[in-house]
Amino acid sequence: MNYISTNRVFNCTLSIKLDKRTNKRTKEYPLCVCFNLMENGKQKRYYHNLGEYHTDAFFTSVCNCTSSRSSMMPKRKEWEQTLEEYRQRISKIAKIRTLSIDVIKSCLAGTATNEQVSFLQIWRDVIRMKSEEGRAGTAESYECALKSFLKIIGEIKGFAISKEIIQQWNEGMKNGVLQNGKTVGKIADATRGIYLRTCRVIWNECTRQGFLVDVEYPFSNKDNSLVSIPRGKLRQQSYLNIEEMTELYRVFDEKRYPESWNPQYIEKVHLSLGLFLAQYLCNGCNLADIARLQYNNTYYKEGGKAFEFMRHKTAARSNNNSVVIVPITKPLNES
Repeated sequence: MNYISTNRVFNCTLSIKLDKRTNKRTKEYPLCVCFNLMENGKQKRYYHNLGEYHTDAFFTSVCNCTSSRSSMMPKRKEWEQTLEEYRQRISKIAKIRTLSIDVIKSCLAGTATNEQVSFLQIWRDVIRMKSEEGRAGTAESYECALKSFLKIIGEIKGFAISKEIIQQWNEGMKNGVLQNGKTVGKIADATRGIYLRTCRVIWNECTRQGFLVDVEYPFSNKDNSLVSIPRGKLRQQSYLNIEEMTELYRVFDEKRYPESWNPQYIEKVHLSLGLFLAQYLCNGCNLADIARLQYNNTYYKEGGKAFEFMRHKTAARSNNNSVVIVPITKPLNES
């Protein structure tokens, strides 16, 4: 026997072989995992080099080894373990995507000829998924992060992504990059943190799908050699206290605005202040929550004295904690 095989994964068979496709003057050939599958009615193969070189005689003796006492058995066990690790990686991918040579290359080598299998395409897929889930704000934020990446780094093929590229992007966002004689790409630290967290989500999604398994993880706030994601500034001292909120309500209730203001401007300010107060009195609901308010069972059961809403921002990540019940007080009713 001149190969070691394992269980197939759907339409793909895996084996460890010597790659003898190229003529060599030496008697040693590269040890490879060979992926063999039918694709569009044609038999296709991909040889993934494992970085070892052996003679045909040595390889055959390891493959034919059956005795546990043989000096070749540890090497056979090592190769079998390696083959099983690759089989598990391919199995993980096969649960998400249809296996093809291009998909396998993307997973193992970070290169691909098919643009549908790439780091950037998965990023775009996540944006589309967020949009379809009704999370338009998140989708827009992810889209802005992608535009920043493309502006500073440009298009990349397949999964040709690394810690160094993420570091280059991070530096570009911090200091800007020179393009056509102008510095572009520089953004605030808070926005840079949002974009880096977005990229971390995409990186983790690629890993979940079986890609980037052998690539060094680029993010850490403890390891100085990796990319640190800046935290937003604390705003514990930046808030309106109860007295200030009460005064704002009185201004709204009494329509106490400067006489020098234009009547149309006063009307717009009045509506905006009323909306702000309503959000405050509704336990900090946002515009998406307000847009979805409706008369429901809670409202009628409480005799019009309370209503409930699902906090839109966390609804996708929580079962019951996103339900908020708000008493309809006199200030809320008026605002």
